[in-house]
Amino acid sequence: MGSLNASLAEKMAGKFDTNLERNLMQWISATLEDPELAGNSEPLQEILKDGTVLCRLMNKFIPGVIKRVNVSKLPFKQMENISNYVNICEKIGLSESERFQTLDLFEAKDIVCVMNHLRTVKILVEKNKGDLSGLLKAQPDQKSVGNVPSPVSQKIFQSKASTSSLSPQITPKKRWSVGGSKGSIAPTTSDSPSVSSLHDDISTKEEFKYSPELEDGAKKWIRLLLDDPSLFTKDSLANTLKSGVILCKCINTIQPGTIPKINTSSFNYSQMENIGNYLKACITLGLPKTDLFDTPDLWDKKNMNLVINNIHILAKHVENKLEGYTGPKIDDSSQVRTLYSSALSEKQLSTIMGEDVEREMNDDEKEMVDWTNSQLAKRNLSIPHLSAHGIRTGVILIQLVEIITKMDTIGFYEAEPQILWHCMQNASLVLRFIYQQTFVELDCKAQEIVLGRVESIQYLLRFLRDKFDVDYLFLTVLNEGEDNKLSLADMENNTAEGDKESKAEREKIARIEAEIAVLQQELEEEGKTTPRKVNHRKKLERKQSSAKLR
Repeated sequence: MGSLNASLAEKMAGKFDTNLERNLMQWISATLEDPELAGNSEPLQEILKDGTVLCRLMNKFIPGVIKRVNVSKLPFKQMENISNYVNICEKIGLSESERFQTLDLFEAKDIVCVMNHLRTVKILVEKNKGDLSGLLKAQPDQKSVGNVPSPVSQKIFQSKASTSSLSPQITPKKRWSVGGSKGSIAPTTSDSPSVSSLHDDISTKEEFKYSPELEDGAKKWIRLLLDDPSLFTKDSLANTLKSGVILCKCINTIQPGTIPKINTSSFNYSQMENIGNYLKACITLGLPKTDLFDTPDLWDKKNMNLVINNIHILAKHVENKLEGYTGPKIDDSSQVRTLYSSALSEKQLSTIMGEDVEREMNDDEKEMVDWTNSQLAKRNLSIPHLSAHGIRTGVILIQLVEIITKMDTIGFYEAEPQILWHCMQNASLVLRFIYQQTFVELDCKAQEIVLGRVESIQYLLRFLRDKFDVDYLFLTVLNEGEDNKLSLADMENNTAEGDKESKAEREKIARIEAEIAVLQQELEEEGKTTPRKVNHRKKLERKQSSAKLR
């Protein structure tokens, strides 16, 4: 049986109109007077994906309405372009059914909807003779669309609440009023608290209860059970188990033939069916339903803690109660503590996290510390090493992300963490933001950041540098194939030296021009040609030639 996604894709393909796509491409290229677009053989979705063509199109109909069009290849910048365009479409009166969602275009989730939208815009433009300015609704105190933060950055604002309990206290604060999809924002004072969303708090709590020791124990047991040392070396536990194939193999190794058919298809439905068969097999082996997880807990990664706990319970159950079982034993987890249990037993943040002391670093860590400090210097900040207190509380990481993405803020966070919960909130915010902007799930946990795991923090910072630091990316291209490679410090020094040389040249040219002006004035004051005037003319010619050479 085909998956639901495959059925939807098939239906969408049936509705796709190639003639409409070709007509829209011709209309866009003619409107923008861009012959290169007309000759472009790429699909319409690929041409429009970065949002620049849409923004140019809207600026053609309403001149200057989108002030800033991002030309970056970073996903969140391209999606910001699309979002800005869609916001203007709403302001000129297009209904929700006549618009599309950002991901409909960016991820090609519904290109048919995008094409129908463009056909509507085309009709609207023809009706209004190419000028949509009159349709733009007036917004009181509205700022230009190009300066409106992306939806991710509209909810933000630092909280400096100091609390002593596990859950953060809610206190009235100055916050920002966001005009929904209208795009208008203005600072206001509100009695409602500026806090993270319930969904974010639930995600943070699950991170809080996560135990790397329990996960490592589950991985080790599965490797030994299936006699496959390569498992989990290339991907995370969640991604490796997601298809359900490994779990079904575990059941059949414990009790052969329990699951007669294991689906190896990549279809979503087949993978979820595998997980369901595994859960049924657990019940067959004697596990109560309370020790199971739901399919979305694994397939959608909603609660991997339950999945890990289930594996430990299954391993203990077959070891103690299944006759004839001769497989491996799972590591004892009775003494394992999570950050959650530590926070309940110890209230002082400094006691849990320890002091920020100097220590020796290897070359890899030094490299990442130097890069991080080069960015933090823009806010007069620095760190001594990667397990520094500011990194572990998440505050420095948040400021670093704001610097390299050039965003005012990336979300609600605690600027002065007082308890472990605040640190977990901050670290989780950084990881969520990266995923929302790049669609890459990093092999790094919030708990590993708070615990100061240098390897994980190093991995996170390297990802940020490689994905968001434009100067570093430029330097990488510049050094490609070169024996004498430049560093960021070299680039900064060369730029500074170039600025000094340019300043000296400008000053010299200014002096020459001043001398020329004096000579010209003297020549004008003299009423007749004299040997002195001839000499002045020769001097003037020499000065002018010198200035031109400069």
